[in-house]
Amino acid sequence: MDTWVLDVLACPHDGGRLAIARGGHTRGGGLEVGELACARCHVRYPVVGGVPLAVPDPHAWVAAYREAVLAALSEVGRATRRAVELIGEYAAGAHAVEARRFADDWVPTELVPQPADAITIVDHGSPARAFAHFCELARGAGPQEVLMQLLADHAWGTTVEFGSGAGTLARAIRRRARRYLACDLSLRAVFRTLDAARRTRGSLLAGAVVDADCVQLRAATCQTIVAAQLVDLLDRPGDLLHAAASALADGGALAVITPAPDLGLGAGDDALARAIEETGLRIVAERDGVPWIREHGPRHFEVYFAAAMVASK
Repeated sequence: MDTWVLDVLACPHDGGRLAIARGGHTRGGGLEVGELACARCHVRYPVVGGVPLAVPDPHAWVAAYREAVLAALSEVGRATRRAVELIGEYAAGAHAVEARRFADDWVPTELVPQPADAITIVDHGSPARAFAHFCELARGAGPQEVLMQLLADHAWGTTVEFGSGAGTLARAIRRRARRYLACDLSLRAVFRTLDAARRTRGSLLAGAVVDADCVQLRAATCQTIVAAQLVDLLDRPGDLLHAAASALADGGALAVITPAPDLGLGAGDDALARAIEETGLRIVAERDGVPWIREHGPRHFEVYFAAAMVASK
């Protein structure tokens, strides 16, 4: 973890400034295993594999997802003895927490972004032809292309992506940003995003495990914040939007795309726009009906039509 992350990420409890606690293990000049401590409330957060686990109750979270965390570290060859010990210490600090599993929600074509013409259709009648039509639409301009188009004239600067998932946007963001912080609630997803981003040259790169329902960022530290296919999954999407608005510097941009602009509230598709405007941000660009296709296999597709918005401070 590079120290510039501390310029952006704040304590999820009270928004206090985070600092590296003593006794950490470094790798390549950054913190590999150790702890961050809040200067205000003194709560500590573990750092493993160079990624801070900045969640509201780190002991309970680690206890619940201990096996998923260890598996993610092993997958990238960073399950060092000290990392395993630190995870064990945090898990032991929780009381009566039931173990939980992560179900990372991505499909094979999202793991390694492929050219649009790689999508294949098996023709079994009119339903397949309908899917073929949807796929033709998707080849035109999907979520990534639309977001890049809407932000074409924007200076990305320090960029935070929430819900980075399999890293579908990682390379495009890294080429444009000066500093890129990829955030997800899944450590495995963060590692996947960092791996995808490293396939192209570009900005300084870091990752963090955060809960987007209760994230805290330092005020006026970001030029760009991206939340793709995320806000409709949150219990409190307004909290993330307010946190993003506070974190944006003057002239900064919040880019959101979602297949459910009603935010699951059944209050109409203008719910997202209203929620964004309630933060004080101004919507400067938008596009509706953006085709988002997810290919699970040659016989299984999900097709959504998403709404994309960019708001400026």
